[in-house]
Amino acid sequence: MSEAELAGLVARSLTGEDALPSGRSGADATQPARIADALRAAGWTTDRIAAVREAAIQAGHPWPFPVPADLRGTVGAAQLLTASWAVAGELSVGAEVRLRDSSMPLSTHDRALLQERPPHHGNVG
Repeated sequence: MSEAELAGLVARSLTGEDALPSGRSGADATQPARIADALRAAGWTTDRIAAVREAAIQAGHPWPFPVPADLRGTVGAAQLLTASWAVAGELSVGAEVRLRDSSMPLSTHDRALLQERPPHHGNVG
């Protein structure tokens, strides 16, 4: 597998399936904008990919989906993840940012975490 097949790997990472098989128009793209265009042409709209992302997150799965090393060939995991995030950005389907409201009281779990002292801090005094 070569970088020329990066589009297919990114498509698999974002959709969870072989959305851009080799031979299909755009399957040889290496630029994020061209890969995003190829996904759109294959019927993978922003809404459709966002729905896949939400379903994965709700099920507790990572998104973008990891692609096994035997399918990636010479494309490294970090290279694929970087390309996947770049294409997700082109499609406006990035991860949803969730912020905690600082005015809300801490949960029991959060209070317990704050009370923990890392072992390397030792005792003071």
